[in-house]
Amino acid sequence: MLRRLRVKNFALIENLDLTFSPGFNVFTGETGAGKSIIIGALNLLFGDRASSELFREGEDFLQIEGNFDLREKNEELIIRREMQRGGRSFIFINDKQVTLQTLIDITSDLAEIMGQHQHQTLLNSIHHVKIIDRFGDLQRASSDFQHRLNVWKDLKSEVDSLIRSRQERLQKADFLKFQLSEIESAMLRIGEADELNRQKRILKNASALKELASALYNNLYDDGESVYVRANRCLGLYQQLIRIDKDFPVKSNDLDSLSILAEEIGKAAASYFDSIEDDPARLEWIENRLAEMERLQHKYGTDIAGILQYAEDIRSEIEASDNFDTRITRLNRELALQTTALIESGRKLDELRLKASNKLSSKLKHLLSSMGMDKMEFQTRFFENETGNEIQCNGHTYLATEMGLTQLEFLISPNPGEGLRPLKRIASGGELSRIMLAIKTALARKDNIDLLIFDEVDNGIGGEVAIMVGQLLKELSSSHQLICITHLQQIASKADTHFAVGKETIRNRTRTLVRKLDGKDRISEIARLISGDASSETSLEFAQKLLSETDRKPRPHRGRN
Repeated sequence: MLRRLRVKNFALIENLDLTFSPGFNVFTGETGAGKSIIIGALNLLFGDRASSELFREGEDFLQIEGNFDLREKNEELIIRREMQRGGRSFIFINDKQVTLQTLIDITSDLAEIMGQHQHQTLLNSIHHVKIIDRFGDLQRASSDFQHRLNVWKDLKSEVDSLIRSRQERLQKADFLKFQLSEIESAMLRIGEADELNRQKRILKNASALKELASALYNNLYDDGESVYVRANRCLGLYQQLIRIDKDFPVKSNDLDSLSILAEEIGKAAASYFDSIEDDPARLEWIENRLAEMERLQHKYGTDIAGILQYAEDIRSEIEASDNFDTRITRLNRELALQTTALIESGRKLDELRLKASNKLSSKLKHLLSSMGMDKMEFQTRFFENETGNEIQCNGHTYLATEMGLTQLEFLISPNPGEGLRPLKRIASGGELSRIMLAIKTALARKDNIDLLIFDEVDNGIGGEVAIMVGQLLKELSSSHQLICITHLQQIASKADTHFAVGKETIRNRTRTLVRKLDGKDRISEIARLISGDASSETSLEFAQKLLSETDRKPRPHRGRN
């Protein structure tokens, strides 16, 4: 529950410090006095975004602080927001700075504010689903369906992607196989081009090479004046010389080596001569082979090593394509299982929602009857989705959304003899207010929210209906803390704590003031609500009577059923 609210420099509020009671708290005041500012301050406390328009004129610092008693945990929670004109903003929870998202997360189950905007949400059938789920405690079943739908969508997306990829691969397969066949039939080898280019040079210069080899052979070995002949002649001269002078500095081995070397090189030249063939056919084949290799390198944009690696990649891709059918078959089996589980989950959710909607309809009829709408019929219509994820199961086509396999909407018939029609088409503002109050009352014991804030729940009602609404709020306050802004004496008189909101102007500065009313002050405020004249004797007597009737009624035990 909200125990204390302090507001500084917010809109028309200069400095405000309010203490609330655990039960029914109301704010009354003239139109424009600033009652809605209180709601605005609470909205900020619960996570609304701040803006420079919120600052009191002439002030650069704004602060809002709320003290909450968490009954379930027996703890105190202090939320404080501080803002400086110019954009700097700070949020503290128990004096620890936090982010806006953390504030929103922590306060999401702390309070619920209901005003004209919330009444309008009743016109959106998506919110009808959420109401049914909350009333029937179906959040887990709904989450299970959403989880299964997400699993199904992921699997379906993966299967569809594989099918598309397989089709693309099939279209590409013939081309890949052609490329692989072309590369394999070429029987390329790394280093082959270097060897062929060497052979090409030899064949193109065969005549010149044979002439050179022949001349080398003759000069070294075969000619009468060859190196070999001369070396032997020199050896004879040397032997004659050393018979005379054995100290000649050259050894005979050196001359022997010269003769042997000339013979070996000469014979090698002769052998090389014999190996050279003038083979035009072989030359043509080599040139064609090199041309083919060059064509392939140009085609694939890489060298021989790159082409061979590309062939390996093609083989892997073709093998991967062959595995597509196996993967698709496996995933389709899993998809079929998930489809069955999803449809079963959706049908179960529909059944649970139908049961919950029947119970809610019965509850709302009772509550609406207590607010003067005893002739109103209320039902929930279920119908198939018009859009969504198309799912085939056992010969039936379903359209699934995050909300389920079906849609639902609230139908009402305000008067006997009129058919049931969608709530959004025929409900008046006053009816919406009461239906929303009835729904919140029905949900009050289904959630963990202690604080309910009603911003002008009395819109469009009066008389006996207002008395009934006031009594319903009083009963609701037995299990929840209520803060209510109202213009009606029938509601204000039921409150445990009554605040009056007003304005005063001092030295051309206007500020909003809030006073807690007791005794005669409260009687006067109720009288003002009755007739607009706080001093009217008739109004004062009637105000006293309303308050006395409230005081005589025993207060129900505060707790939840």
